Amino acid sequence: MAKKIEKKRYLFTYRMGVMNLVSLFLLLLCLGLLLLFYKMGWLQEILENDLRFTHTDGNKWYDLYFFLLLIGMFLWMVLHEIIHGIFYILMGAKFKNITFGMALEKGIFYCKCGEDIDKKNILISVIAPFVLLGVIPFILGILTSSFTLLFLAIINISGCGGDIMVFFFFLGREKSCQFREIGDSTTFFLSTQEDMLQKKFLGVKVNQVIKDGEIIEETKQKVTITKVSKIVLVLLLFVLILSLIQYFF
Repeated sequence: MAKKIEKKRYLFTYRMGVMNLVSLFLLLLCLGLLLLFYKMGWLQEILENDLRFTHTDGNKWYDLYFFLLLIGMFLWMVLHEIIHGIFYILMGAKFKNITFGMALEKGIFYCKCGEDIDKKNILISVIAPFVLLGVIPFILGILTSSFTLLFLAIINISGCGGDIMVFFFFLGREKSCQFREIGDSTTFFLSTQEDMLQKKFLGVKVNQVIKDGEIIEETKQKVTITKVSKIVLVLLLFVLILSLIQYFF
């Protein structure tokens, strides 16, 4: 009878530099596809669709539209994290263990699952926003020549470098592994039978093996927003109010 291999818990950190490069590659890929489609004559209608007001001098809607697009981009990224949370729950995680956060000084929006989840859960949950808010809107934007959809889709896709790296990292892990994020979602625990200390990974690095009974304290707040993020939100709200006043009055 084969001896059962015990699981070990490892602490991992995301390689943010690598993930940012992947995000840049995704952005350039999207822009390259747009250029290709434009050359094929598929996107000329954009100039007469969402951007038609650019042809009219002094059109107040022009400035308001692009500011609202900026707000929409911000909300799109928040929705990205909400979708992570929804799929964590749909795939078996408890709502009480799902938390959200914002640290704009680090360029981070995050959804954190504070309980161990299996490989199937993390694979589906991590890729869901990429498909639902990136790939599908991008295709619809091409088909309808919608600048707004294409813009939001590209913003989402280019922000999915980390999600893509995590997806492929877990795709190669053994079936019984378990995952749990900690901190501001830049580190995570991996429980697995594999010897992770002997391996190298492109998007993540092993920090240490966590001993049995060792506990890392976690915040219980449902939503965590840093001070810098709060200041940015207040400024955005202030500029939005000024823009609405200018448009309507």
